[in-house]
Amino acid sequence: MLIVIPAIVNIIFSFSCFFTDIVFTFDPDNTFKRGVLGYEPYIVSGIYLLLLLFLSIRYATHHSAKESMMMIFITVASMGSAYFTLRGYESNTIVDHTAGAMILIYYLFIYAQHTKRDSLTGLYNRQSYYSDINRYGDEISGVISIDMNELKWLNDTMGHQAGDDGIVAVSACFSKNASSGDRVYRVGGDEFFVLCRRKDRDEVAQTVADMRRSVDESGYSCAFGYSTGKSIEDMIKEADAFMSEDKERIKADSKAKGINLNMRD
Repeated sequence: MLIVIPAIVNIIFSFSCFFTDIVFTFDPDNTFKRGVLGYEPYIVSGIYLLLLLFLSIRYATHHSAKESMMMIFITVASMGSAYFTLRGYESNTIVDHTAGAMILIYYLFIYAQHTKRDSLTGLYNRQSYYSDINRYGDEISGVISIDMNELKWLNDTMGHQAGDDGIVAVSACFSKNASSGDRVYRVGGDEFFVLCRRKDRDEVAQTVADMRRSVDESGYSCAFGYSTGKSIEDMIKEADAFMSEDKERIKADSKAKGINLNMRD
């Protein structure tokens, strides 16, 4: 809620131009003049640009640096445009063209992100998964295969909304424990993959352990398998095979405890 307060203040002051000259006014000869609060719109815009810059840097730390760099570029270019405007270059069309170009780039960027992301979880989608296998190639040092347990049971007994809530919850666990070099994908209903770049086997194993612990703490259950140090095709096959073994182990453990998971998969 606090984030919209500067925008509301800006709207109130801007519309006050019809009644006062506190922000800006026009002389009888149609000359623009700033009022006492003439720079208030720039200050508010600067606040939001700095916030966007901070969030972009934070996103780069926890997610994709390349995507975040695009947002940082847009922010810095917009701040540069505002700077030149404040310096008195208001009639310079370069400033106006820069602002317009940044808006266009921003919306094109957002559109591109929607085509790469899963609409439910915000993770990368199946199309991105296959594209990134080719894109990153030799950088991929490990593959993690994940399958959520009990999704069918959730859908059948508690409704599809409960199933969706579970998928979103475990997806958040994967994202939270993935490093900046990892890319997490939802490739099917309850199927996920993580492509790890420039990680050794111990680091991949630790990532799996962290994800498993986080999922357990969320109250859900997932089977994990991982592979490192092979060709991408072999790592995918091996990680998937280990994940299936882990799923069978979880079923066996549950049966030993008197819990029947046969109806829950």
